[in-house]
Amino acid sequence: MTIILDTFTVINPDQHFIYSFDVYNYPVNDITLKIDNAKVEPIDHDLHVNPVNGSNQNDGLTPETPLKTIAYALHMIASDSLNPLSIFLSNGIYAPSTNDELFPLNGRSYVSIIGENKDSTIFDADSMYYFFKGYGLMENLYIKNICCINGYGNLNSFSGFEIENCNNITLENITITDCSAWGTPGVYCNRSDKVKFSKIDLFNNQGGFNFSIGNHWQPSKTFEINNLLIMNCGPDQSPDSEAEGGGMGISGGYGTFGMLKGKLTNIQITDNLRLPDPKWGPGCIVGLIVDQFAEVTLVNATVGNNIVRGVQGYTINVDEGSELNVYNSIFYGDSLYEMSLGYPSGSIFPATANIAYSNIEGGEDEIMNWYNQHTLNWLDGNMDEDPLWAGTGDTAYYLLPGSPCIDAGTPMYEEGMDYPYIKMENDKIVLYKYDGDTIHLPATDLAGKPRISGGRIDMGAYEYQDTTTSIKRFPNKIQENKVQVYPNPFTQHTFISFRLQNPGKVLVTISDINGRPVKTLMDAKIPSGDCTMIWEGDDNNGKTVGTGTYYVTFYNKGFLLATEKVIKR
Repeated sequence: MTIILDTFTVINPDQHFIYSFDVYNYPVNDITLKIDNAKVEPIDHDLHVNPVNGSNQNDGLTPETPLKTIAYALHMIASDSLNPLSIFLSNGIYAPSTNDELFPLNGRSYVSIIGENKDSTIFDADSMYYFFKGYGLMENLYIKNICCINGYGNLNSFSGFEIENCNNITLENITITDCSAWGTPGVYCNRSDKVKFSKIDLFNNQGGFNFSIGNHWQPSKTFEINNLLIMNCGPDQSPDSEAEGGGMGISGGYGTFGMLKGKLTNIQITDNLRLPDPKWGPGCIVGLIVDQFAEVTLVNATVGNNIVRGVQGYTINVDEGSELNVYNSIFYGDSLYEMSLGYPSGSIFPATANIAYSNIEGGEDEIMNWYNQHTLNWLDGNMDEDPLWAGTGDTAYYLLPGSPCIDAGTPMYEEGMDYPYIKMENDKIVLYKYDGDTIHLPATDLAGKPRISGGRIDMGAYEYQDTTTSIKRFPNKIQENKVQVYPNPFTQHTFISFRLQNPGKVLVTISDINGRPVKTLMDAKIPSGDCTMIWEGDDNNGKTVGTGTYYVTFYNKGFLLATEKVIKR
């Protein structure tokens, strides 16, 4: 088809402006455009947007002359593979009701959208729209530092990010919360290759599975997900909805093994709810599904306290020709069962799960292998023990002192040892799997702490920090005492731990930035060893203190041990 236009938005439109596609939303490129006039002249420059002080009459070239809406900036910016550009967003609320923002934003190849600060650069969809779509073989999309709230998607739709038929996509430091959709309230990614998601928080969302990634298309596709949190998500509240809730689904597509290949590291899937739809019968999954010839490696995951309401429920499921490789992970406290291979209704293709150096509640015997059709390889280093999670607040899934999961992950390399092992190479943490293939692990855990502490990696998304930095050392014997405060900064409460080499009378106090006393946490004689306290962010009268900087001071037998700075947000 040839379309002759007197006037179009731009002279040389890319798929941001127009493209044709088949029933699978795959571009077919069967349109030829002949355009005589353009409405706008693209700007070959990075652009700036400010929802409060901006105007679409400005040039957008500097923070002092910003545009008003992101949608307009995406229309105006000129970009291609030889000239990638960025749109920089000032802090503020981007919403239809505040700055006339247009959602969903339509992506643009070779354009980055970068917020100033994730906590303060806010997309608010006014409970009417979803936030972003990338279609039609767009490539090199990069989005960073955004908090998305109040997204909405109706039947079979999305309320977060939809990425389909795209390549080289990166989402980093993104929060999606308080959104609702019958489809996927968080991130939906399908038939896209070389996609990377890092530091993604999905919580308090309602609808179907919060994160869906699939292929359903030849050839095979790859993905990487680091530092993902899915928490407190559940089903849509509409009585007519079939959105049952749940965590994450990974689906390769029928064809050959490895239709979708990917790795997940530092993953927390906790406190989610799924309600089974009666018409599908019993047996539903609340945490993670890997099916249809997907090949997935899961490293340092914490999966716990997820709930399925029904007579049959499972947290992790591997089915239909897929393979899940699990290392250094914890599946604990879920209902009803931690894991199943296959499905009650049967499977066409057998699946495989390989589990090593992980803590699985119920152990090997509690993993359901439907009709003994599938393969479970219960490998080295596995256990079935209480992980000793902290249990409450922002740090509910941190490991407490004495946890069996501390220093229980894949061992560090020693000369002559067989796979698997972890090896430091060029200051990178490299996991060598049983087959000799390698995975580079993030340098930090889900909380941003060093990924390996104490000489060996832990199980779960959080590394127990048995060493500390920035401790003020003082002379005499107290040099060997160690103290730490984590998390820091904190919002609800923080753990304050120290290791005492010799028994003594210990005084631990909190003071504000001006040195005024706030609270006495401890004033008692204690034996040597490890001690952990919790500060709830309150004063001696039980009143919650304000945000700001505070100091934790430690004394033993009247001698000053150390002073630690802690920030309350």
